[in-house]
Amino acid sequence: IDHGSPDTFFLTGEQPLTAQTLDGWLETLQNQMKEYGVDQKIVVILGACYSGSFIDDISAPGRIVVTASAANEPSYRGPGNPYSGVRDGEFFTSALFGGLGAGLNLRAAFENAVVQTETHTDSGTNTVSATYNDMARQHPLLDDNGDGKGADTASAADDGAVSENVVLGFGESAGTGNSTVAKAGTVPVTPPALAVSETSAALWAEVSESTPGKSEVWVEIRRPGMILEEGADTQQTVDLKNVKLVWNDSEKRYIGTYDSFTESGRYRLFFYARGGNGIISPFAEKFLYKAKAGMPADVNDDGIPADLADAVLALKTVCAGDLQGANISTAADTDGDKKIGLHEVLYILRKLAGL
Repeated sequence: IDHGSPDTFFLTGEQPLTAQTLDGWLETLQNQMKEYGVDQKIVVILGACYSGSFIDDISAPGRIVVTASAANEPSYRGPGNPYSGVRDGEFFTSALFGGLGAGLNLRAAFENAVVQTETHTDSGTNTVSATYNDMARQHPLLDDNGDGKGADTASAADDGAVSENVVLGFGESAGTGNSTVAKAGTVPVTPPALAVSETSAALWAEVSESTPGKSEVWVEIRRPGMILEEGADTQQTVDLKNVKLVWNDSEKRYIGTYDSFTESGRYRLFFYARGGNGIISPFAEKFLYKAKAGMPADVNDDGIPADLADAVLALKTVCAGDLQGANISTAADTDGDKKIGLHEVLYILRKLAGL
């Protein structure tokens, strides 16, 4: 784990290791293993920017290559711990070894870490990558079939079949000091959205841990409309607000408050726990919605009250549907209950039907 550029990994600030040199080292190792009758896979894990550029050079039968990012991508640092003030060095690599340490095989640990990484590095735009069919800025890759082509999704018929039989150590987790977020949420629960005048909400998490109340638990908050720009050539950071959650013995959960929900739209909340063993758990993602001012029955605040789009958006709030990118106007409330829901749906449908 360190800094990298295309086909280059920096062992120190000035000493580069090229992909071709690493390939030579691995070939020497494999030849010596054959001499001594050692039949075992070699697993190479590269946690650096542009690390995917190594795959076509070092891929070979008997080797499993895992890279933190694609050939043309920087990698991103992990979450910032408000307890220590220290930010995790590389998001994907930490997530990968967290899964391996919990006893998952390499394929499962890779798959879980990919989901976390690609969510963490969501660009915040509506531009979908033609290569990966998502909007993430970082795509970890796995090559275990020796074809020199990494993939960010594992498959029994392609990359991933070999990794399913590879574990770290004996593939068992001692469990000592582990902490994971079992449940998390907000008060008030959204949807419905926070009112225009509301800026504060309570945040809570229930954590599976060896000693209740002894974990470091916090939330990272991504504001609406946050964009991760592309084109950077060095390691990146998703700089989010974070809030400590403090153990509440009577409620048997960790609780905190954030009072700066000032922008309208959807907030993404990432709940983390760090146990006594120092491992940061996979995040649990939740959402909180902040309403935008508007006119009665104009749920989406587009200036056109009581149209079909407003009815659809109101139905989504009733069904807790995907409200990504939606601005929900509390001024659209038609019955004075400070909520957008079924009453608004019926009101709009009657209006559309001329009743």
